Amino acid sequence: MTEQKVRWGVLATGGIAAAFTADLVTASHSGSAAGPDAKVVAVASRSEETKR
Repeated sequence: MTEQKVRWGVLATGGIAAAFTADLVTASHSGSAAGPDAKVVAVASRSEETKR
């Protein structure tokens, strides 16, 4: 079986979302269940200012 990349989208922009994203990147590099090539590819927010 071919190893597939796991792509994540985050539906928030606050502190918890930032911590989750940082942990996901760290876990990805350590080979955890997040997937060896996990990466965040999308972030969404209701506010135009905070989604950047």
